[in-house]
Amino acid sequence: MSLTNWKSIEDWFDSFWQGKQSYCFQFHDTRAAMGAAKSSRVFTTAHPSDFLVTHLGEMFYAEVKKSEDKTSFPLKNIRPAQWKAAVRQTAAGGKYFFFLYSTAMNCWYRIEGPVFISFWKSGRASVKWAELLDYQWNPPTPTV
Repeated sequence: MSLTNWKSIEDWFDSFWQGKQSYCFQFHDTRAAMGAAKSSRVFTTAHPSDFLVTHLGEMFYAEVKKSEDKTSFPLKNIRPAQWKAAVRQTAAGGKYFFFLYSTAMNCWYRIEGPVFISFWKSGRASVKWAELLDYQWNPPTPTV
């Protein structure tokens, strides 16, 4: 599977977590609703993230994003409802992860909610990939 667009990224992420020790639930996506309605004007309920994952007894929200930017990830790519959910979930002691895929570097990053929230709350517009080196996530490489 080639990871070139948002749908292929989400499909790969969903398939990665399917198995006997994991359960992955995907919330419906605004883009999917627009496609189903054949309209750019669709009203849907905001969801806390793209996925709700349980793995080995641990449940977490997972927001999955793709970026083609060669130097950084733009924080505006996260919707306000997702930021709000991440803040509330982590304040309640729950887990929330941001899974970012850089197409320029063919690399995944898995960032804990509180870490990513701190970048956002500082008023920054973006986070440099170089700042996220400690959060590189190396799942098995998808087949192309």
